[in-house]
Amino acid sequence: PPSPFAMLLRKHLKGARLKEIQTIDADRILCLTFLRGDETCDLVLELTGRHSNFFLLNPSKNLLGSWRKDSSQLRQLQ
Repeated sequence: PPSPFAMLLRKHLKGARLKEIQTIDADRILCLTFLRGDETCDLVLELTGRHSNFFLLNPSKNLLGSWRKDSSQLRQLQ
């Protein structure tokens, strides 16, 4: 069965179109902005070695979910 994060992506991105791709701070962090109707969501990809993760953000930049849940790290999303 699909993971909870895959189900969350399906819920928010099904039928959405990729609107924009940008790098954050010229680092290995990508922000993919998707548009579905008049609603947007950002999928942030942190491609940073063993700390890699994916985050889904709503239009207010609030965290909807993440692929890996690592409570040992206290760091701020860009």
